[in-house]
Amino acid sequence: DDLWYGRIFEKLFATPRWCSSFKPNFGHTHRKTPAYPPLTMRLAQAFSETKVSHLDLTGFARLPASTSVAEALEQMRVSRSTVVLVEGEGHGKLVGIFTERDVLLKIADSTDALDEAVSDLMTSNPQVLTVDDTVSEALSLMSGGHYRNVPVLSESGQIVGNLSQHAVIRFLTDHFPREIYNLPPDPELIPRTREGA
Repeated sequence: DDLWYGRIFEKLFATPRWCSSFKPNFGHTHRKTPAYPPLTMRLAQAFSETKVSHLDLTGFARLPASTSVAEALEQMRVSRSTVVLVEGEGHGKLVGIFTERDVLLKIADSTDALDEAVSDLMTSNPQVLTVDDTVSEALSLMSGGHYRNVPVLSESGQIVGNLSQHAVIRFLTDHFPREIYNLPPDPELIPRTREGA
């Protein structure tokens, strides 16, 4: 499942035409009227008009920084998520992100780490999005930073949710099912993205 999502995400966005501006131009510079593929134009319009708050921002656990790694893993299991958004003690604002990639790289070979606080192993001060950011802006951040998960905050800095690659692909399959499910196979493509922002 993760490989399928990763393949779709890479195929759609890990190319020059999906960089920052999301204003694709497939025509030659000497032409007065460049040729724009219809799907590309529709995607660009949907991305620029839709705010991340309209996508699925669930699929995460939320825990205070003092939580042990063992408890964080249990919460990830219970919530069936791969992401923990870590909040500061007393103020509830985001201070870090802890993902299954951290588990694989920092914990898998060290059982002693299970007793440590999640704040010791998380990624501090991650890149974030706000509820008013567009999907276009989110994709620029995710593609540019190779992030699979990006926390979403309110205007006041409170945690609202987590935007994942899965949520973006679900948005695409809901709006463009025929085009997405009929993408040609690419067995050579391997996801090269990090788990958290």
